[in-house]
Amino acid sequence: MGTRSIPMSDQLLAVNELLTRKAYRRHEITGSRAARLLGRSLEQFMAYASEQGVPIISVSEAELVEDVRTPGACLEGVGRR
Repeated sequence: MGTRSIPMSDQLLAVNELLTRKAYRRHEITGSRAARLLGRSLEQFMAYASEQGVPIISVSEAELVEDVRTPGACLEGVGRR
């Protein structure tokens, strides 16, 4: 089996995707920033991240437990002026 050559531009795109995905996974950049770096809409990036196994929503266990214990708490004060 021979070695397949990939044009440099494709290699750079692949590296950009890998580094962007890694930075997003580590919470070093936002989803919006990741989308811009990849030239995609936020919706496209979220679909891509999900397909790649990257969680698009990250909540700690403590936050999840608190949300379950106090449903609707996150909405307190919403709509009030």
